Amino acid sequence: MNAISRNIQEAIWPWQMTWAISPKIEQQNLWVLFVFLLLSAFAVIYLKYTDRVVVSQLQLYQQQIDDLKLEQSQLFLEFGTWIDPARIQQIAQAECNMQFLREHHSVLVQQ
Repeated sequence: MNAISRNIQEAIWPWQMTWAISPKIEQQNLWVLFVFLLLSAFAVIYLKYTDRVVVSQLQLYQQQIDDLKLEQSQLFLEFGTWIDPARIQQIAQAECNMQFLREHHSVLVQQ
């Protein structure tokens, strides 16, 4: 057996190492890890809850946007009918007794 193979066989691998740590420190480390585990679990639960709330609000806002777009299109359609020249002429003749200007009713004023 040469020197290199003997050094490889005698080497200490990480899983074979023993740590010289007191049991009290190990127990404290376990409690700290347990507390961090609980905190991270509660953080995950809270973030999932807030995500669901935000998604439901987003869906509500999208529904409101769709309703407003529908109302806007209806108002544009109504506006188009109100400004129709034939309708304006009909209302002017019926309610205000307005008539088209004829040539024999016109007077030209010169200075």
